[in-house]
Formats: sequence, structure tokens, C-alpha cells
Amino acid sequence: MRRVLLLLAVSSSAALAQPEAEVTAALAHAIAQAEAGEAEALASHLACLSGAGDAAVVRPCLVPVDSVRVAAVAAHLRATYTGDPPWVLDWLRSSGPQGALGHQAQVKVRDGEPPTTVEYRFVPHGDGLLLADAGPVRLSPPQSPPPASDEEAVQRTMEALFRLTGPDDGAEAAALMACPDREAMTIRRCDPADPADRVRAEEFRARIGAFLGRVGPTGWGFTGYRTKAEREGTWHVLAIGYVDRGVRGTAYAAFIEAGDGLALGDLAEWTD
Repeated sequence: MRRVLLLLAVSSSAALAQPEAEVTAALAHAIAQAEAGEAEALASHLACLSGAGDAAVVRPCLVPVDSVRVAAVAAHLRATYTGDPPWVLDWLRSSGPQGALGHQAQVKVRDGEPPTTVEYRFVPHGDGLLLADAGPVRLSPPQSPPPASDEEAVQRTMEALFRLTGPDDGAEAAALMACPDREAMTIRRCDPADPADRVRAEEFRARIGAFLGRVGPTGWGFTGYRTKAEREGTWHVLAIGYVDRGVRGTAYAAFIEAGDGLALGDLAEWTD
């Protein structure tokens, strides 16, 4: 029997904290299926995509439709865990409230000194988890076409910011936000290396995270768009309808030209 240092093989997963137990069990199951050559069984626990870009929808993989991806993941798992090396979940980071947007995990495989470290990403689907990234085998959606309008552009950016609420997403999120350049008297994209910019970006991220914590990952939707010309430029205002504890409301996210595109510059009437 495979030796898992978290003792999953000899103890109930109920003894492990969630979501660590779920991630560990999902990976152990995938390894067993890969080693057994059960392509269809493995496929049902892997994440594949339907659609392109931000419109892509996660689904379980299918054989033979996704045979290339399934074979690549199976080959990685067999190569990494051949010889039954013990492994341990080294660290786990979750994105979104209660991991609603997925889990990034690093596994330490004790196949020598120093041990090998491998990163995995799991995404929620139904009542369980699907393995999305397995070491070098990544789940990459086909590139979506450029946005057809400024409205679509700011919607895509807002969706990206909703995803970038994890502890390691700060730099990526800041690049989608607008900060004032006081020396040049212009507006530019926030620089996470600048202390003032970092404070501003983290304030936005905290408010977005609190919003998602209240309404959930699906309790909101885009309900309107308008532009408003001001001295500093044209603001592109996105209306976001939501339901918070049974009460309907509308929040507004305002975007402005910053560098090479539109970036988040303000949040109005946002739930605190």
C-alpha cells in the first residue's frame, strides 16, 4: 500500500483538517488510477475545459476526447511516484472564500535527498475536486479573442480580480488596478513594489474579498455599463448586481485608462 506521510492510507481522512484531507485524498486517488492504467477512471477526476478564455467552463475530462491530456497527467504521476516513494502535502493555499476558486498545493516526494517538490492545482466541481495542474502538465484554456468593446474589456478585468483574492495574488491583481503618479500628474497601473500602490491595491482586494465572502462566488452578475468623462479621463463604470443575505443591491466598479488599457480605479457603494 502506498505510503503517504499524512497517514491517509491508514487513518480516516476525517482526522485531517479540511481542505487538506480532500486534496490529499484526491491526489492519492489519481496516483492509484494512473499506476493501474485506468484512463477513464483517471479522466473523471481531471479538469478539462469547454470553451475559450474567460468563458471556458471546467468539466471532468472524457476519453477519448481528452486522451492527450489524460495521458500526459498519467505519465507525470507514474514517473513521479514510481517505486512507491512516500510523499507529504508540504503546503496548501486556497483562492476565494473557503477555497471556492481552487487550491494550490505543493507536495514533497521523498525519492532521494533532497526530496523532489511538485506543485498541483485543484478546482472544485460538484461535491469534490478535479486535478487541474499536475507538475508541468497545466490546464490552459484556448485563448479567447480580444474584447469586442470596452464594456467586455472591463467585465473580463473584473472577473479576473474576483479570482485574484488569494494570499499570493497581490502582484497580479495590482497590475489590473490604477494608481496616481503624483510626480507626472497622470494615472498609471499600480506597482506592487511601491508601498503606497501596494496599500491601495490591497485595500481594493480586501473589499473585493469581503464582497465575495458575503454574496458567494455566484451571487453576483453584471447588470449595466456606462461611461462618464471627467478631468482625469473617461471612467468606464460597471454595475454589479448582487444578493446579500436576501437583500438585492448594486455595486459599482469604475475603470480608467492606465498605461496600455483600462484598470480598476474606484469601487463605489461596495458592501463592507
